[in-house]
Amino acid sequence: MTFWLLAFSIAFVVALGVTRLVIQLGIADLPDEDRKNHKIVTPTSGGLGILAGVMCACACAYAGAVQELRFSVEIFAVILLACAGGLLGLADDIKALGSKRKLALMAVGAAAFVAWGARIETLELFPDYKIPLGTVMGGLGTILWLLVMVNTTNFMDGANGMAMGCAGFGLLGLAALNVVSQGNGQAAGDFGIVAWSGFAACLGFLVWNAWKGAIFAGDCGALFVGYLCGSLGVVAVRGGIHPLSVAMCFLPMLTDVILTIVRRLRRGDNVLSAHSQHAYQRAIRAGAGHLYTSSRYWAQTALTILGALIAEYRGGLWPLALFVLATTVLSALYVHTIAITAASAKQG
Repeated sequence: MTFWLLAFSIAFVVALGVTRLVIQLGIADLPDEDRKNHKIVTPTSGGLGILAGVMCACACAYAGAVQELRFSVEIFAVILLACAGGLLGLADDIKALGSKRKLALMAVGAAAFVAWGARIETLELFPDYKIPLGTVMGGLGTILWLLVMVNTTNFMDGANGMAMGCAGFGLLGLAALNVVSQGNGQAAGDFGIVAWSGFAACLGFLVWNAWKGAIFAGDCGALFVGYLCGSLGVVAVRGGIHPLSVAMCFLPMLTDVILTIVRRLRRGDNVLSAHSQHAYQRAIRAGAGHLYTSSRYWAQTALTILGALIAEYRGGLWPLALFVLATTVLSALYVHTIAITAASAKQG
């Protein structure tokens, strides 16, 4: 317990301090596109604080703060992928790389992670029924999951506290799932401390972002945290945690992004182009505050994480049943938000 408190403290304090330093660096996000919700020039790349917090906490763990903690090769792959994503995002924050080039580089990073050997080759969605994916399909599926998670975090990073808050809670959920699975006798590995450190680092960043709006995470933060969430999810599933339990830790963000993409595809829009059609963005334009909107997504994330923990503890058909229930409710909330914001826009 003492070590967990130490890791939390290191990640939180380092993220808090480094984010404050980044504010002084002067990397700015200009309000130069309609999709952006801010009206003044704001410092960005606050994700460097999150990256530094996680790395310092993990370095403490690796240095042997507790003898029983051992990082596997997969965990090193997680850390390398997340850091590579953070550096790619930082480059994009400093000088825009273009959506296609950035997506290609993100795919290369995901493919390298899979080539390392961290891929999901078997899925067990139903009790005692495993779906064999094999090396090729399992690898492609893992790459797709990683790209979905990193792009989801990036797309949702358009309101103070939104993406880093939801992803931070999601990392807390993964850490809790690690504890529950080990309590059930599964060898889920020691990824929990990395997820826990990510949660603490996100909180340190949110001190400056959620309440003050003094800095944005930028692509540096979105790509680092997105890869961290996605790759830790892969490690969790490989350790025996149900894939739907992992997905439920990030379900509110995933629902918003996936349903928005579906809407845009139906209209014939270019899904790679920047836009402001997510439900949370429409809510803010309709008059809801950033913190109010983000806190609603935090609450939804906390509830889906609770469902994931119950499902993982109970086993059987519980993960599937609670996933379907949560997805149905979140989809209904999404449709409701789109409807009321459309009505508000017409009246305006």
